[in-house]
Formats: sequence, C-alpha cells, structure tokens
Amino acid sequence: MADNQTRPWRILVVDDLPIWADSVKLWASSFNCQVRLATNLQSAVRELVRWSPHLILLDLHMPWDAWEPLPSIGHKYRLDQRSLAFCEQVRSEPSLNHIIIVITSVESQLEHQQMAFHAGAHRYFNKGDFSAQHLEDLLAQVETVYDVA
Repeated sequence: MADNQTRPWRILVVDDLPIWADSVKLWASSFNCQVRLATNLQSAVRELVRWSPHLILLDLHMPWDAWEPLPSIGHKYRLDQRSLAFCEQVRSEPSLNHIIIVITSVESQLEHQQMAFHAGAHRYFNKGDFSAQHLEDLLAQVETVYDVA
C-alpha cells in the first residue's frame, strides 16, 4: 500500500448506529485514514459534497429521512431500500462514480447482496464478518482507483 502519510484516505460511514463507525475508526487508525459518520442519507449527501470521501461504508437499512433519490432512480426502489437508491445515485453521477461504495448489513442474504451489486455497490459485507483485513483490502482497491501507487 502507498504511503498514506501525505494523503490519508477518507472513509464515510453511513450508518444510524455510531458504534459501527467507532469500530471502523479503530481499524482505520492503523492505516492513517480519516473517518466521518453520517447517521442519515441527507447528512451523507452533505459529506459527499464538502468532504469528498474515497470510500463509503453504507448500511443497507438506513432509517427514513428527508433525502429523496432522483425520480429516475427512486422509482426502482421501495422506501425501505433507500440506501440502494443512494448507492445507485452516487454511482451514476460522473463526478462521484470513482468512490468505492460498500454495502454493510447484519444480514447475509444472497438476495440483499444481489440487490446491492445491482445498485452499483463494489462489495457487500456482513458487519459481523467485517475486519481490519477487509478494510485493508478495500483500501488497496481505493489506492488502485486513485492510482497513487
């Protein structure tokens, strides 16, 4: 992995449970990464604009908030699938589609994984199985995308 002392990777954790972000922060500290938490999709959009994360760890089941997907995307998803609409909207925006998006959940159902990939997610992880090694692998993928090796 490249020397991140001069360019720390920015990780946005989009999750309504701050404890998950705390775990990611602990692992990320080993890799000199900056981590921010957005507890709803509306604040995730604000962080996208002002902070430009390299990696988003997006909870599959975010609570409802004021964020609305674009009509061209929103009609594809039920209200309880807003995280998937958010993922697809970010991936479909040319200025943002370089961001690595990983869907995380406490569920491992194949159906959820397939929906996440269909929405444009790069990876899907069960939170219980996620580890520092998985984060390191994702950061290697980020490094490849940003071509700083």
